[in-house]
Amino acid sequence: MRPLHESSLILVAALCLAFRFAFAQNPPAGTRAPAPAPADSTVLTVAVLDFQNNSGLFNLDLLEKNVPEMLQTELSRPGSGLLVVERQKLEMILQEQALGQTGVIDQPTAQAVGQLAGAQYLLTGEISMAGARLRIDCHILKVATGQVRGEKVVGSDRRASAEMVRLLASNILHNLTGAGQYRESVRLKRYPAAWLALAAGLTAAATGVTHGISRAAYQKYQAATTLADLEKHYNRAGDYRKARNATAVVTGALALASVHFWLKNHADHNRIFAAAPAAEEQHTPRLALLAGNATIRLAVAFHF
Repeated sequence: MRPLHESSLILVAALCLAFRFAFAQNPPAGTRAPAPAPADSTVLTVAVLDFQNNSGLFNLDLLEKNVPEMLQTELSRPGSGLLVVERQKLEMILQEQALGQTGVIDQPTAQAVGQLAGAQYLLTGEISMAGARLRIDCHILKVATGQVRGEKVVGSDRRASAEMVRLLASNILHNLTGAGQYRESVRLKRYPAAWLALAAGLTAAATGVTHGISRAAYQKYQAATTLADLEKHYNRAGDYRKARNATAVVTGALALASVHFWLKNHADHNRIFAAAPAAEEQHTPRLALLAGNATIRLAVAFHF
């Protein structure tokens, strides 16, 4: 028979284990497990459907899917305040509704798709040509009310599609959340006009310095009285005159290049517009005369 104190110790240990196990499974009253963080109610859910190519150009068919994919990527960046519905989920809903993304979806159907996707806004649109320029229109459908707002971008051609979608996404984000600024246009490329102008200024200064040295050497040549001095100053004047001529040529070339690039920086074909340029007719010459109340204008556009 075991001693009494050993039996007591075993009993106490068993009670401790049972107590610990019970409280591990059921926390005491008043003790709550940490609740999950509530979802941010300010985040908007957006679904992006395929865009339709209305240009009649088969080489733009790829943009029907590429534009929505790029738009989805831009809108789902961290901190955008938007939650974009996964494309796979959206395609499943369309299949269940016996719809194809490339088909025409009317507004009631689009609202139904948005509701099934849990989206507050549904984006769809068209790709077309505005003259010789590429145009992307986006329709922003508010699922709850059926109200539609529009955004569009106009760019030079298909090669500018990525930059066009970035501007479109930025303006859509501002439209929905108020974040950022609404931009009416962006520049595609920044040609180094300022750097070339600076280089032209430096070489112009070098031209002035070499001209001054050449002129001073020539004056010394005229004042020289010995054959050695005549030869020395004559050669010096000739060397710096050649350097002056070379730097003058370089200065002229840099100045012309800086003007050329400045014009390219400010040309319409180097910009993407959130709407068509104020005068699409800028690309066609016009004659301007004033006769009574009739006004005809003359405008010439240069493209490099």
